Amino acid sequence: MAFKVHVGPPQITVHQGQTVLVSELDGQINWPSEKGLYFLDTRMISNWAIYANGEQFELLTGGPLSYYTSRIFLTNKLIRTEDGSIMPRTLGLTISRSVGGGLHEDLDITNNSMKPIRFQLEIVIRSDFADIFEVRSGPAQAAMRFTRTGGSVFR
Repeated sequence: MAFKVHVGPPQITVHQGQTVLVSELDGQINWPSEKGLYFLDTRMISNWAIYANGEQFELLTGGPLSYYTSRIFLTNKLIRTEDGSIMPRTLGLTISRSVGGGLHEDLDITNNSMKPIRFQLEIVIRSDFADIFEVRSGPAQAAMRFTRTGGSVFR
């Protein structure tokens, strides 16, 4: 008798109590999606990204270490700077995360070259404070908010 094995989407999920974090394998949280940091059925973080001079990092490996912690290892692609180019795989970025009453995140950057390197590290974090029902209904519903100003209702 044959049976089907169902595999979920490639993602990292960690949780503790009422806090749940769901991210891509590289640690990013891309919007629009159902991924994010949730607390008590409200999404606190809907987008998380990290860049070096506008370039995304490349995934080496990563995953959950326990039900409430994860660690992700990334490296750089070619990065152009004012001081010249930083060759691929010169930098190592380790993202260590743990959840429980909030999110604790450590970002460790390693320079594997023999000289100092300067670049701009950019971290983008967005929040929509959408409840789980808004998130599941799609990005159009989660983005629709009502604001009351001077007796008028605006969308």
